[in-house]
Amino acid sequence: MLCLGLSGGLSRVYENSFDLPNTFMHDGAAVLVRDGRVIAAVEEERLNRIKHSN
Repeated sequence: MLCLGLSGGLSRVYENSFDLPNTFMHDGAAVLVRDGRVIAAVEEERLNRIKHSN
């Protein structure tokens, strides 16, 4: 079974419209897991070279 996990990455314009902790929106990342093993993972700041980017 494949599972995709996403974290952060919401635009700052909409951050205040959700009732979520401030840390929930920090540092966008994604991971792909197959049968309990990590297939691929990436953080947005590694792609755009901007520290703590959303």
